[in-house]
Amino acid sequence: MSKKKVPAKGRQGTNLNDVLIRLIDAVYNLVNSGNIVGVILLYFCVQIFYITQKLSAAALDKYLEALLSSDYFYIFPLSGALAISLAANVYQSKVYKRHIAILVETRKELIHGLHSGDLKTLKRHTTSGIDSMETADDC
Repeated sequence: MSKKKVPAKGRQGTNLNDVLIRLIDAVYNLVNSGNIVGVILLYFCVQIFYITQKLSAAALDKYLEALLSSDYFYIFPLSGALAISLAANVYQSKVYKRHIAILVETRKELIHGLHSGDLKTLKRHTTSGIDSMETADDC
């Protein structure tokens, strides 16, 4: 006596339309998130997929051999990555310096205090709550 398996009524198989809808949603979310690098990488992946589908096996082998044997195939992407990295480093340095300047000004205002717009200097400065002039034995 063998039992027949009855498929679940609530489950539906995934078809091509479901995959396309998920792919379009993913691309739409990628574009809306502002991730331009992800969009560029996706574009190159789609182009590579398209080229490999259209070329025959012999033509693809010849094309890849010519592409990979060229020195420019390695020099341009690596030079571009280095230039982008340096530009990002300079930009990040400027952002950090600007943020540090803002933090310094905020610290000055908090330490000296603001009373009716006039800064007032402290007579004795203790940042950690420990008075260095106190003679108590802390050791």
